[in-house]
Amino acid sequence: MPVLDNVLTKIPPKLFHGTCEEIVGSLHPSGYDSVFWTAGTPAVAQTYIPVSGGSTLASISKGRRVIEPTSVTIAVASALGIVPDAEYDDRGRLLSWCWRTRDGASAELGTDQVLQYLEGLGYTLEDHNIAMRGWLKVRIAEGKDVILPADYKEPGRVFVLEPPSDLRLYDHLTGLEGDLTDLAYHKIDLFRQLESQGYDGIAIHDFCQSSTCGNVGHVSYGLFAQGLARARVLGDFQATHYEWSPQYDGELFTREYVEWEQEWGQERLRVPCALPGYKAYRVEGGASAYAYRLISPAGAEYALLRIHPDRPHLRVVHDRSGRSSAIKGTMVLSDADGALQLFDRVQGGLILLEECLAWNQAEEARPRYIARDGRPRNRRGEPIP
Repeated sequence: MPVLDNVLTKIPPKLFHGTCEEIVGSLHPSGYDSVFWTAGTPAVAQTYIPVSGGSTLASISKGRRVIEPTSVTIAVASALGIVPDAEYDDRGRLLSWCWRTRDGASAELGTDQVLQYLEGLGYTLEDHNIAMRGWLKVRIAEGKDVILPADYKEPGRVFVLEPPSDLRLYDHLTGLEGDLTDLAYHKIDLFRQLESQGYDGIAIHDFCQSSTCGNVGHVSYGLFAQGLARARVLGDFQATHYEWSPQYDGELFTREYVEWEQEWGQERLRVPCALPGYKAYRVEGGASAYAYRLISPAGAEYALLRIHPDRPHLRVVHDRSGRSSAIKGTMVLSDADGALQLFDRVQGGLILLEECLAWNQAEEARPRYIARDGRPRNRRGEPIP
């Protein structure tokens, strides 16, 4: 067996796996190909979460007082407490039908009732001469279609993994283009060959499907069992199917991922705080500065920065207003013993952040000069009421 030597040199810092399936226990490769497939962006991963369990094309005959039973009309009837009473020939063709309540009484189900029910779920069907047609979102329950609301999105999850820096993925991208007639994710013999030669996984050209953009090409990163074991699972977040825009703007960080990243980053960087009720977070930055975010019990957010460790210098920023000012020489920021504290250098007591904010607001309100229009302006050049 020839030795394959073509290691991928650039791997995304995070890998994403989207699914609507319930995963019990730890992550594991699939049973079909023994590969755990991931994407390099949350947008692609969320595209693999289906919009709904399935879809069906409804064709509702117009002007029928008693409409024929189909999978769609039977689903509507079931929701209205009605069932079909139909006769079929030996080939399954419909011969005659009527509708009844569940206790056997005669009932009517016509075009208007079906369309009214679908409109109540948010659907607008198109007029196609003798029928009204449109795609409906459905789920199979006990062998029958259940029609879902038009705005329904199947709930799913996206798992976020951090690959090790020395992860060995076979590069199946170089010199190749994605080919819908020769799908790389079916090359199981190649996967087993690479796994036997010590590779952690493979990178291939792949496609995900979008109702707005068709086949969207992307790179898939498949992890074999040993590669998945080496990756660090950072967590997961709830998500739904990602809708691609025909006017693609290059943004592949979805809203759900950004919210998770902020929350995950906060918990990862949280530090003890000596101020009762406050939460403090260390902000990753340059080695020459200490930076923190502080959130009050009321939810007000402050940024605290000591620029020079040897020369205490505190900057207090109230993020909601965007205003900031430096208070020099009167405060010292201490993170001794890992606890964030604010001390007044002169009085030696804890400083309340509300007082700092009031000082900032007072500074903003203090006139610095008179503009040509005769109105006083603050140091930012803003008019002062």
